[in-house]
Amino acid sequence: MSQPPKLTMKYMREQSTFTRAAIARYAKLSEETMRKMEEGQPVSRESAQKALNAFNQLFNTSYSLDQIDVALLD
Repeated sequence: MSQPPKLTMKYMREQSTFTRAAIARYAKLSEETMRKMEEGQPVSRESAQKALNAFNQLFNTSYSLDQIDVALLD
């Protein structure tokens, strides 16, 4: 049985009224880092976790990194 597709940062943001810049500010990340995550470019685990924490707080969710499709640096 196949797993459902993972959520992406871009999809999550686009389902909200927040801009990329607003999420980046809330997560204390650069807009460039948020862009990289949305475009599937690798980012540090720490940056991905900061962004996810921001989403979870803003949207009252409790996603973990293993539920999100984000490319991580080694």
